[in-house]
Amino acid sequence: MTLRTSFRSQALIRRATALSVVAALGWTLSPVSAHASETLSATGNGWAVDASTALANAEADAYGNLYELALSRGESCTNVTYTTIGYYQIPGAPYGFAYQERATGTCS
Repeated sequence: MTLRTSFRSQALIRRATALSVVAALGWTLSPVSAHASETLSATGNGWAVDASTALANAEADAYGNLYELALSRGESCTNVTYTTIGYYQIPGAPYGFAYQERATGTCS
């Protein structure tokens, strides 16, 4: 092996090493390296004398449960939407309306 070939080999090894380090840093520090967004959902219940308060209570409970679920995974959620799963009107009860809501959000 000549001296010239030896320098070329060393230069190639240094370049390959530098490119590997740059690629590894780029992968580690890029947003792509973070886990991808996922859709999570949680349910909640609410009761009240009137329907609008019962619905608001159920949405708040569902959002709180979704928040706790995301927090347990080290995530936070955006674009949260609500879906009514169940609605009950209870005649003669002090809390005449009951709702069950599902909160769904994009979490990452």
